[in-house]
Amino acid sequence: MAASAIISISRRVVLMAQGLDDLLEALEDVDDATREEASKALAELGDPTTLDALVAACEDEYWAVRAYAGRAVARIGGAKRWKRLSSYLTTPSWTCGTMR
Repeated sequence: MAASAIISISRRVVLMAQGLDDLLEALEDVDDATREEASKALAELGDPTTLDALVAACEDEYWAVRAYAGRAVARIGGAKRWKRLSSYLTTPSWTCGTMR
């Protein structure tokens, strides 16, 4: 009984890791909507292993990707990442054009 529970947990961990890899790959897709959905999903997951990719996504050309990536960095980043994120918030090109 315990062995089957361990196998079940192990399978879920592998599937989760594959899902993270897929989301990280989607974060670099050419399609804006794909990158937006990937950054949104990663923000919801809040997995610290994705932090470097999310910090990089804070420089994405599409404002929605930057917004979700920034949310994720703020959520899981710690003090060091807060400093980096705050520098983005004071950069005019980083903010959304519709937010005035």
